Amino acid sequence: MAVSKEEIARVVEAISPFGTSRGKAMFGGAGVYLDERLIIVIDDGEVFFKTNKETTAEFADKGGKQWGYMMNDQMNLADYWTIPAEDWNSPETLEPWVKLAFSVTKPPKPKAPKKPKKK
Repeated sequence: MAVSKEEIARVVEAISPFGTSRGKAMFGGAGVYLDERLIIVIDDGEVFFKTNKETTAEFADKGGKQWGYMMNDQMNLADYWTIPAEDWNSPETLEPWVKLAFSVTKPPKPKAPKKPKKK
């Protein structure tokens, strides 16, 4: 199921107090970036935050659900987890999750300078 522009905008707006945020539709879902780092995946009406080996337990301990996708008739689980619904209610309760997801991402690689066009 495709993610609506409104759904993407809602998540982008929610994390905007923490940096420059933007959303991008992809593969029927969407990615949400904070300061050019992909920290959230939206899929089938659910919002999943980036995790790693060290942070997954925090999400699981709060009842989070892990994101998975089908490929070649096999379910692949990824390092993205949901947060408790009530933590979306205010920037104060959302902030720790945003910071945690941001902390496990790498900064984007610098873009190579554009080569001048030949005349």
